[in-house]
Amino acid sequence: LQMMIGVARRVEAEKPKLKMPLDIAHLILVQSTPLAIRFRYDEKTGRFNIYQRDENKPEHSLGAYIVNSICRDGLGNIWIATDPGGISRFDYQAPEQQEFTTLNTQDGLLSNQVFSVQSDNAGNIWAGTPKGLNQVDAKTLHVRAFDTGSGLANELVDRPIGCTPSGEMVLGGIRGFTVFHPDAVLQQQPDARILLTGFKIFEKEPEHLAGPGFLKTMELSWQQNFFVFEFASANFSQPEKNTYAYRLSGFQENWTDNGKLRRAAFTNVPPGNYVFEVKSGREGLWNAPGLRVNIRILPPYWQTLWFRILASLLLLGLLYLGWRYRVNQIRREEALKTAFNQRIARVEMAALRAQMNPHFVFNCLSSINRFILVNEPDEASAYLTKFSRLIRLILDNSRSDKVPVDRELEALRLYIEMEAMRFSNRFDYEITLSPEVHPEQIELPPLLIQPYVENAIWHGLMHKKEKGKIAVNLFKEGETLCIVVEDNGVGRTRAAALKSKSATSQKSHGLQVTAERMDLIRLLYGLKAATHIEDLVDRHGAPAGTRVTIRLDTNQ
Repeated sequence: LQMMIGVARRVEAEKPKLKMPLDIAHLILVQSTPLAIRFRYDEKTGRFNIYQRDENKPEHSLGAYIVNSICRDGLGNIWIATDPGGISRFDYQAPEQQEFTTLNTQDGLLSNQVFSVQSDNAGNIWAGTPKGLNQVDAKTLHVRAFDTGSGLANELVDRPIGCTPSGEMVLGGIRGFTVFHPDAVLQQQPDARILLTGFKIFEKEPEHLAGPGFLKTMELSWQQNFFVFEFASANFSQPEKNTYAYRLSGFQENWTDNGKLRRAAFTNVPPGNYVFEVKSGREGLWNAPGLRVNIRILPPYWQTLWFRILASLLLLGLLYLGWRYRVNQIRREEALKTAFNQRIARVEMAALRAQMNPHFVFNCLSSINRFILVNEPDEASAYLTKFSRLIRLILDNSRSDKVPVDRELEALRLYIEMEAMRFSNRFDYEITLSPEVHPEQIELPPLLIQPYVENAIWHGLMHKKEKGKIAVNLFKEGETLCIVVEDNGVGRTRAAALKSKSATSQKSHGLQVTAERMDLIRLLYGLKAATHIEDLVDRHGAPAGTRVTIRLDTNQ
């Protein structure tokens, strides 16, 4: 303790005279080999810190219990030579208990027994070991090794290492001393050339290959896709330290570390253009690529561009001929089928119109007969007048496949008025058109709406005790014409039950005929036509009528 106090006082007295910076003048190491204790005096706290080997935290403590030498690098860190723990670096800026970083043989040291450490003018560290000399980059901690093969006079470097004012490093031994400048030995050997010593295809040398050393470009067939390169470095100084890396650009982009092996084999290389590159290095430091060989592997004829173009043209020609033949065949078949179907559809449409006209005439004549029997001549005359007008409209419309909406609604209005007269005005009616519907411009098949109105009157409203109502509404949704026929009758279920109890055997064909006409409209005119029937109920769930919606695409 007295010794440490005396040393501290002496340091304080001599500090102004010291040549080293003040930030390092407070470091005092007291070495005691038997005790293996190191002390550091902290002038800020006025106390000594003790550093030694901690087996519980070997990575953040001294490498070993014995310290042989210390020095300071260009970054201000302290380097400590330990035995047998390698080199330990003390970093002032590191957090507490993490100041030490230790390098050993796993990091590239020749031996964990380090006798001396010395920094050069560049601030890097040189360490002497029983097996040679190590250099440590103070920034990257990269380690390089030098031995007698590198030019050292002594492999055993157990003496202190010196650094002259000119920057040369000096070290001695039993066989003399060695003087060198770090810049001279740390520079990579300038000769980074790689010599191609052999080339084989399927483990056989090609006959046309005269001298592989001058080979720069080669051309191979697609069947010669297994080949081997053999190479060597042109640096013959300590060739056992040479290491190699290679790549085949275009086939593999990453370098393959080949170690000391001077051979590279490739298999199943597809056709294409490639560049074979080799570079050499030592101790993890690589030179620029020293060998480049351009390789072109020719594709088989069926993979060449001209073959693919010819094959594509031939295939396209065959496909075009087949397509033209099939299109012409389909067109002929479709033309015959379309003409035949249209002819059938026109005949069926004419037959359906002829079927519906007698249906109208039968119902109307029955009503006129009833007025005459009950002795109501005025009503019979008015009814007969409306009937004649309706018959003329029907005859005029029957000559056309389509009629304007206004003419269709005129015939519908006459029919509803006639039915209202027959049943003593037991129902009201209204026909409404939305503003976007232009009745004189839109056409639809004749007598399309009337059968649904007739069905609503006879089967919906006539079974109702109260006065009924029927409404016809026309509006557009985009290019679709919507026709809604709605009544407040007894509903389809009640009407069917009443019909089953009726003794009459008369059957209405209007809806059935109209449904068949809708199918023919879709077939003949190509129109999108659809009919939807909806049963209406009141808030108690009782039947409250029927709604029929007809949709026709007027854009076609």
